[in-house]
Amino acid sequence: MGKLIPIGKVWKVRGQRGEVTVLPVPGGAELIAPQKSLSLSGEGGITLRIERCQEHKGRLILKFAEYDNIEKASQLVGKSLFISEADLPPLPPDEFYRFQLIGMKMVDEKGNVIGKVADIIEISGGTDILVVTEGDKEYLIPAAKKYFVKIDLKNKLLVSKPPKGLLEINAI
Repeated sequence: MGKLIPIGKVWKVRGQRGEVTVLPVPGGAELIAPQKSLSLSGEGGITLRIERCQEHKGRLILKFAEYDNIEKASQLVGKSLFISEADLPPLPPDEFYRFQLIGMKMVDEKGNVIGKVADIIEISGGTDILVVTEGDKEYLIPAAKKYFVKIDLKNKLLVSKPPKGLLEINAI
């Protein structure tokens, strides 16, 4: 099965035919497609096959083949959903999935540690924001390619070239 990647959490049942609304984690929506399989957290290897999926107001509407009514679908509410890393389509060189950035160490061009990527704030129609923490400091850094010199997925390292003054004015 491979490493499991979180994609979201079932928030509520939608309609009478077994659809559910899922609150996706940052980047989770891009990992879901019809006919893919998802796993439930802590459910002893239960696998769900996606019959239909659509995005709606920042949420996902999913219909699983095995759940065809409101009673069955309500059993999923509150459960976290995962996809196997092995099921992800390969990306071209120099591209990555958002989830791969979480936990990466960020340094500047001189090797000074800025912090670790703790979260990603998705901006609809705009540039996502990386939430980078170091000790009691938190930085909000735009995830624009122009601010990154190198992204090393293997070593979980981001080399950043933030605009002058961004770290000073952006520390929370």
